[in-house]
Amino acid sequence: MKEINFFDTNQRSPAERKNIIKNEKLKKPTNDYMNFGYDYFDNDKIGVGYGGYEYDGRYKRSAEKIIQFYKLKKNSQILEIGCAKGFIVYELYKLGMDVYGLELSQYAIENSVPEIKKKINLYNVENGIPFKDSYFDLVISKEVFPHLNPKKIDFV
Repeated sequence: MKEINFFDTNQRSPAERKNIIKNEKLKKPTNDYMNFGYDYFDNDKIGVGYGGYEYDGRYKRSAEKIIQFYKLKKNSQILEIGCAKGFIVYELYKLGMDVYGLELSQYAIENSVPEIKKKINLYNVENGIPFKDSYFDLVISKEVFPHLNPKKIDFV
């Protein structure tokens, strides 16, 4: 496994988010936040999470970098694990890729970009990946591993 940073966004680190939860806004995280619902993605009142995660095209350049770096061709099959509302999947789709997403949050899927909603499946990757080996030309994951059970990381 190799980590390569294709993303130019300046989001809080997992440690920063945990500190905010513990020390500032949320004395006890809501169940909705902990289950990646509205509070996690769109509630701008709690000071942690995305605070209003709307499609704004921020991943267009990242998708272009991924395609260029991996020398992908039109219709290359790409899976994003933990795709949230599918913004990266959408950018790859617009560039001619055959995309799929796995996401743990029903809320995120329901609020994903309509054009790719059918391509995102509700699934917990701690149970494995529901595709055959070598099915994809590329599998990506962004900000997922900090949320996994540490005992499951090698398996995933």
